[in-house]
Amino acid sequence: MITEDSLPSLEAILNYSIFNSENDLLAQFDAIPGKKGTRVLIWNIRRWGRNKDGKSELDFDTDQYDILVSDFHTEEKVTGDVTSELPETEYSLRAFCGILYMKPRMKIFLRQKKNKQVRITFGFSCKNSNQFGIMMYHNNRLIKSFEKVGCQVKPTRGEGVGVIGVIECNFLKPAYNKQDFEYTKEYR
Repeated sequence: MITEDSLPSLEAILNYSIFNSENDLLAQFDAIPGKKGTRVLIWNIRRWGRNKDGKSELDFDTDQYDILVSDFHTEEKVTGDVTSELPETEYSLRAFCGILYMKPRMKIFLRQKKNKQVRITFGFSCKNSNQFGIMMYHNNRLIKSFEKVGCQVKPTRGEGVGVIGVIECNFLKPAYNKQDFEYTKEYR
């Protein structure tokens, strides 16, 4: 549908994006498999965020099917006396997309490879017992991950360490940015 904003919008896209013509732009829609979907393109990443070594903040080379946060292996989370590796979802876009929705109703392709659906169950993390907490979803979307509750907040004698739970919190109200919940009586 063509509106009065169509031409100025097209001009803005052609002026400030990687597309040089309307045909280049329309070709991106043809690249989407099926009749509907969303395609996200990332470009000029080096222009924006650089770390101390002059590398991009995002690593496209280590894994040809993933986008990683650069230098993730050097970052560790320190909790009390315990130093543990960060959960994969903190530095891997593929891992994060795998847990983003509790019941996925779409297919996510990252770098031409389909994301596997991850079945999340209540249980114990065999991969890394230092990664534990509750995965909190609102209307099927992950809002908070690895939220420590109860004895997990200050584990002594290993209480709650390694236990991962999943809860669908449709009764809570997410914050405006969908990265947290509003701090209400129900949330507490």
